[in-house]
Amino acid sequence: MAKKFARTLKMLVLVLIILPVLIFLGFAAAVNFMDFNGYKPQIEKQVSELTGRQFNIEGSIDVNVLPFTLSIGESQLNSPEGFNDKYPQLAFKSLLLQLSLSELFLAKTIEVKSIEWLEPSIYWERNAQTGQSNWDNFPRMDQLIASIKGQSGTESEANAWKLDSLVVQDGSFRYKSVNSQKLWTLQEIEVVANHVGSAQPFPLSLSFLHMAADHSHQFDVQLNADGKILNQWQGIALQDWRGILKSQPVSELPQPAVTFIQSGKHIQLNWSELGWSGNGILLNGLNGHVNFDFKGRLAPFELSGQAALNKVNLNQWSEVFGFSLSENLKKAVFTDNQKYNWQYLNGEVSLISEK
Repeated sequence: MAKKFARTLKMLVLVLIILPVLIFLGFAAAVNFMDFNGYKPQIEKQVSELTGRQFNIEGSIDVNVLPFTLSIGESQLNSPEGFNDKYPQLAFKSLLLQLSLSELFLAKTIEVKSIEWLEPSIYWERNAQTGQSNWDNFPRMDQLIASIKGQSGTESEANAWKLDSLVVQDGSFRYKSVNSQKLWTLQEIEVVANHVGSAQPFPLSLSFLHMAADHSHQFDVQLNADGKILNQWQGIALQDWRGILKSQPVSELPQPAVTFIQSGKHIQLNWSELGWSGNGILLNGLNGHVNFDFKGRLAPFELSGQAALNKVNLNQWSEVFGFSLSENLKKAVFTDNQKYNWQYLNGEVSLISEK
C-alpha cells in the first residue's frame, strides 16, 4: 500500500512539473508559427477609436517568447482635424515592450515590465484662433493603461502600474507657438530610468539638445535626477539633479562653446498646460553664478521669479542665452549676491531689487 501511494505521489509530482512545461512549449510553438502582422488592422482600429486620431503601423509586429517581448515597428499617429498635417502628432521607429509571462499565464492580464522606445517624435501645436492644442482631447495616461490591461481605468490601477526600466533613444519634441510658424524643438532626447512608477521617486538620466526659434545658440543638456510622476499623470517632476548645460553657437563662426554646471532642488512640468516651475536652481559659468527660482509657461515662453547674482556680467549671459536687456542692465556686473525679482517677457529680462 505504501509503495503504491509513493508511486502515485511520484506520478502526481511529475505531472505537476511536466504539465506547465508542455503548456509553455505549446505556447512557444504557437507564437513562433503565428503571423502577428495580420493583427495590424485590428490594432490600428482600436488605437484610432481610443484616441480619435488616425493610427498607422508601417513596420512589422513581432512577438518573442524568451524574453517575452512585443515589438511594433515604424508607426505614426496623425493630429486631429484642424491642425498642421506636416508632422504626425506622435511617431516612432520602433517600440519594444517586455511583458510578464507569469502574469499572462496566471492572471491572464498583460503587464508591461520594460519599454525601449526608438526615435519617438512628439509634435505639439496650439491653434491661434481657438486656443486649443492637438493634445487637448487626448486620453489620459490612466485610460491608456487601463485599455492595455483591459480594465476600467481607475486612478488606483494607473498608479499601481510600474516599469522595471524605461529607455528612450534619439527622441524629439516639436512645439509650434501660437504667434509663429517657427518651431521650438528638443532633439536627441535620451532617457534611462529604472523602477518607474508614480508612488515614489525613481532614478533618471536625461540628455537633450535644445534649439529655440530665432536664436543663435543651441543647448546641450545632460543631467541625473530623481524623477517623479505627478498625480493622475499630469506631468513629471525632477528632484535633486546635477549636470551640465553647454551652449554652442549655431553659426559656423569660430566661437567657443560655453559650459555651465547646473543643479537644482525641484522642477516640474505640467504637459496639459505646458506650465512649469522650479526652485533651488544654480547655474555656474562665465566666472559667475546665479541662484534662482521660477514659474511660468513654455508656450508662450514667459517666466518670473527671484534670483541672486554673484560676479555676473549680464551682457555676456544675454549673448549666450539669447535674451535682450534694457539699456541700464547691458553694462551691469553683479558682485554682491543681492536678491532680485526677475521676469522674462517678450524676449527681454528685467530685474527689480528687493530693497
